[in-house]
This record gives sequence, structure tokens and C-alpha cells, in this order.
Amino acid sequence: MIVLFLGVVVLPVFAGLYWMSRCGAATRTTGRLCYRARRGLFTRCRDHGFQIVARGDLLAVGFFALAYGGLRLWAIVN
Repeated sequence: MIVLFLGVVVLPVFAGLYWMSRCGAATRTTGRLCYRARRGLFTRCRDHGFQIVARGDLLAVGFFALAYGGLRLWAIVN
């Protein structure tokens, strides 16, 4: 049971926290995600201006939703 909890709850939470700490904006040349640290919660790194929602933000929300679903699954199984 602990492996299930670690796999479906703890791992997605840490992945969501990682993406909350990164810029996550798409680069202009290649379109890949920026991995630089943020300056604040709703800001980007020094190379990217203000964006309301970036792909990294969507990844963070997705990982937190996955962790919540995993927690509900773990509660049902346990």
C-alpha cells in the first residue's frame, strides 16, 4: 500500500511543486519549456514577460489533479 501511495500521490505532488518553481513559458525559437527559476508566483524568469497561463502552469495543475485523484483512489482501495 505504501508503494501505491508513493506512486499515485507523493510523486505527482513533487512533480507539481517542481513545475510551480519553474518558469514554464515557451521559448520563442524552439517552443520548448523554460526551466529557469521563477521570481514569484505569477511571474516568469527574466527572459519572459508576464503570461497569465503558461504550459508549465498547466503541467503543475495537472500533476496536482493527478495527485488528488490518486489520493481518492488510495482512500477507496485502503
